[in-house]
Amino acid sequence: MMGFHSESGRGPGLSGDLSLRLPAFGAGQMLRLTTGRPWQSVLDAASAAPTRPAAVAEAIDDHGKLPKGVVRQLGIKIMFLLVKPDGMSAKEFHRYWMETHSPLVVRRSDDMAMRRYIQSHLIPSPMAVGAAEARGWPANPFQGVAEVWWDSEEAMAAAFSTPKGADAGEALAEDEKKFLDDRSMIAMTREYLIFDKT
Repeated sequence: MMGFHSESGRGPGLSGDLSLRLPAFGAGQMLRLTTGRPWQSVLDAASAAPTRPAAVAEAIDDHGKLPKGVVRQLGIKIMFLLVKPDGMSAKEFHRYWMETHSPLVVRRSDDMAMRRYIQSHLIPSPMAVGAAEARGWPANPFQGVAEVWWDSEEAMAAAFSTPKGADAGEALAEDEKKFLDDRSMIAMTREYLIFDKT
C-alpha cells in the first residue's frame, strides 16, 4: 500500500513508503502523483475526508443555494495534471499518452466503472503565455490534463474494491511510470455548469 507524506508548500504527496498516513481529501484538493498504487491511495484519502479537515487546498462540497442558472452536474471527476519526465521529449510524451496509454484506459474502463475519459493536450499558445505573464503567474509545467468521470465516489470505490478493478488500477499505475513525472498532480472535483453556448 502506498503512503502519503506532506511537503511544505507543495501539498500532500504520494510516496513508496509502506506506512499509510492519510491526509484530508475532498473535492478540489490536490495530491502529488508518484509510483506505486495511486488509485488505491486516492480511494483511501477520499474515504477519510469526512473526518479530517483539508490540509492545503480547502475542499468543499456544499455551496449552499446556487446562483440563478448555475447547475450542479451529476457524478464526480478526477483531474490529472500531467508533467512529463525531464528526459522525455514533448512529442514522445504526447504520442505515448495518446497512442499507448489511452487504449489501455479504454480496455480497462469498465473494470473501473469509468463513465467518461478526456485527454486535453497542451498546444503552443502565445496568448496563454502572455495571459500568465500579465498576471504574474509562473510558467505552466503541465503537458496536459486527463479527466475521468464516475457516477459517484461510492461507485468508484466499489469498482476498485473488486479484483478486476484493483488489477486495472495497478495496470494503469504501472504504465503511468513510463511517461509521468512525480510533479504531476490529482484533484477530485465536481462540475458546476455556468453556461454552455455550444
